[in-house]
Amino acid sequence: MRAVSTVASGLRHSAVAIAEALLVAAIIAGLLLALSPVYQPADFLAGTESAQAGGRVSVTLSLASASAAAVSTSSSSVSFVATRSSSTDEVLWVTNRCYDAAGAEVSRVDQPVVWGLSSSLEGIAGPYEPAGERCTAYATWKPWTNKPIRGAIVDY
Repeated sequence: MRAVSTVASGLRHSAVAIAEALLVAAIIAGLLLALSPVYQPADFLAGTESAQAGGRVSVTLSLASASAAAVSTSSSSVSFVATRSSSTDEVLWVTNRCYDAAGAEVSRVDQPVVWGLSSSLEGIAGPYEPAGERCTAYATWKPWTNKPIRGAIVDY
């Protein structure tokens, strides 16, 4: 009788262990499915694209009209106009990096784009103080990644 009880106890223990393993697997699968809309594209993880559901938000960047004249006359500050294809709650940043003649970075400033309204498709970032021989400005969703959004780069 004792042998049957030991076998039955072992079977119950095995069944419980299998059930716990299946429960853990189901929890992990549920978490992965819940996070997949947020982390699915590699470009989003790299900070080069938006994570907006239903499609990407494209962004272009240009010198503000007054800034274009300022750059040609070596004035003290420039601003940038960012244009997006649709509104988003994500913060769009413009990073301005300037380099000396040897190519060493002499300044870097990250500023968020300021939109007139949250639904505005055009916003402004700046002013920036150019330094060195040349500068590059680019739009990004995450300035700490140093990854510009495709098509949103201005060299001046």
